[in-house]
Amino acid sequence: MSASGGEERRGKKYVSSYTCGTVSLQLCEHPSNMSSTGTKVWEASTVLARYLQCEQQKVKLEGATVLELGSGCGYLGLLLLHTGARLVHLTDVPEVEYLCQDNIARNPCPGGEARWQTLDWRGGGTGNPSYSP
Repeated sequence: MSASGGEERRGKKYVSSYTCGTVSLQLCEHPSNMSSTGTKVWEASTVLARYLQCEQQKVKLEGATVLELGSGCGYLGLLLLHTGARLVHLTDVPEVEYLCQDNIARNPCPGGEARWQTLDWRGGGTGNPSYSP
């Protein structure tokens, strides 16, 4: 996985190129907005991405439906979509929807679909989050 050095400034957001294996994604990040941890691609995501790109895992993902909890800006879910998953549900708190929706639009995948759903787990245990695919 590598990020390009040429980020495109858009206000306080940045668009960076991320490449993992044969998949290249253009991702909008907003690392200065720390109201949520989901505004940038974290190192742990890049490590998991490399693992998921190995041939053994790619076969398991072919045609899969994926639910990603806490997808942030959508890096891993979009990577899985471009690796062979048929449908990816990206979920996170409302504060990162603008980034994830932007990244879904930037990285269309023929034969696959990414969907966004707000799923906020910060309720302090006072009820269950709702999700409807």
